[in-house]
Amino acid sequence: MQVRIVNVETVNVAVLEHRGAPALLNDSVQQFISWRKESGISPIAGSQTYGIAYDNKSDSGQ
Repeated sequence: MQVRIVNVETVNVAVLEHRGAPALLNDSVQQFISWRKESGISPIAGSQTYGIAYDNKSDSGQ
């Protein structure tokens, strides 16, 4: 793998963290989409949307 380091302009970020059953993830996504629509922040009009999956196995009791 080749790694390339680049500098980018400062970006404002909005975050909604899903905590709970994976089966309820779509509920969190819909909540974020609703907020985005109400705020007028549209990924089509120049914003970008990223999904970052994180799973801390130590939190699951395993």
